[in-house]
Amino acid sequence: MSTANLQQPPLWILSIHDRSPDGFLSFDLKDILLCLGPSIRDYSWLITELDCIGEDAERIGESVEKNKKGLNISADDLVEVSQRIHQTIDATIIGTRRKEDLDSLRNGFTGLEHFPQDKTEVIIRAIDSSFFEVITKNQEHVRRLEKCFKNIREENPKNYFPLDTTGI
Repeated sequence: MSTANLQQPPLWILSIHDRSPDGFLSFDLKDILLCLGPSIRDYSWLITELDCIGEDAERIGESVEKNKKGLNISADDLVEVSQRIHQTIDATIIGTRRKEDLDSLRNGFTGLEHFPQDKTEVIIRAIDSSFFEVITKNQEHVRRLEKCFKNIREENPKNYFPLDTTGI
């Protein structure tokens, strides 16, 4: 059987734009993690980019930068780090169900373009302090995020991935 004919799992891309009255984002990484709920503990996490302001921000950023292929982090540690962040400027945080899958991603992660077919299940991205994106293969994440945030948009995966890799 040819793998070219296999359908990829469904995926959703949500961009979150909730703002405070003064025009800044009214939420941060910790709020997204809280919204996703206990399921975040089902994942192994890899931080490949983190530029932020907060307690220990410089040390945390240096740890990510020093690990050129990304920093493996447990869900509990990710939550703890997120609690010390006051503002996330840019970030890419990757979650996968099995640590072995994360290790292989760490050795070969080249960007988002392989998300539809790789073992990654969720990616949380902060974009220039302007908004966050959650890219997920888990429909429960979509439901939970839509309940937590007011200004949330479902983006078209075809704008992110080549047509032949999305299965849509």
